[in-house]
Amino acid sequence: MTDDLIICTRNRPRDLARCLESVLGQTHVPTCTTIVDSSDGDASALVVEAFAKRWPDGNQLVHVSSEPGLVHQRLVGLHATQEPIVHYIDDDTVLEPGYIEGILAAFADADGAGTVGGVGGYVTDQPAHRYRRIDEWLGLDSRREGVVLPSGRNIRIYTQPAHDIDVDWLPGCAMSYRRPVLEAEPPDERVGRNRNGEDVQLSYRIRQRWRLVITPRARLAHITSDVERRSVEKLTTVELVSRWERVHAGTGRLSERAFWLSVFGQLAWYSTKAATTLSAERWGIARATWRGVVEIRDLRREAR
Repeated sequence: MTDDLIICTRNRPRDLARCLESVLGQTHVPTCTTIVDSSDGDASALVVEAFAKRWPDGNQLVHVSSEPGLVHQRLVGLHATQEPIVHYIDDDTVLEPGYIEGILAAFADADGAGTVGGVGGYVTDQPAHRYRRIDEWLGLDSRREGVVLPSGRNIRIYTQPAHDIDVDWLPGCAMSYRRPVLEAEPPDERVGRNRNGEDVQLSYRIRQRWRLVITPRARLAHITSDVERRSVEKLTTVELVSRWERVHAGTGRLSERAFWLSVFGQLAWYSTKAATTLSAERWGIARATWRGVVEIRDLRREAR
């Protein structure tokens, strides 16, 4: 298979250089690697220029300038490329050498049926996860990994699967699609405007028509960059609003009732725990949850 790799970046030349080094070390270097750059300066462009001198003959490394915005940059990359398989990775990822080959193998295995629209890699450095039954009752967690719950909450793959598994969504740092699938369900700039959860919106829409798979044959680390990152409080608010947008869109089996149960359950849980443990972090999450509720209220008023 011929393929395009798209890396969207902004003001992260060091992260980009580390990522490109891992792409250069692949057992299969993509047919074309396109860097969609919305940086304020030319440092990232210079990184691409330096790597272009080392790039394998017969493979392309291309730099494309873009306006900021992750969804917008993904669209720019899609329109600037043409190969039948489109890989998206983040600029702060490090691919293990067989990552691209593993993704293509998963597509090839399913090619006869043509039902698999997207394949994701396994992120090896997942955060610690503590399952709690109360979170499952509130629609905030599940024993099943890789699902999207009726509340709109998406559950990560915390455990490396033994084989390719079907999932409801793909992580934006490691997602690959067939081009016709993206042309039918392209990234939508009207959603994910808060730059969080746009990967879930996209992949869950695609999941309604095609299978999505996570393969352990493609492994990578997502070494979260400190550049252009939000605080935990801000991310809590943004995640809540993005989840509401997802549920409100009416895709799949999502439920506004389940969403609001999860929201007020989360608010009550963190407020209670903060009061009993005097935890500043839990108070912060409780405040951030309430700010999300207020922002959703304002969005609903605007829509009327």
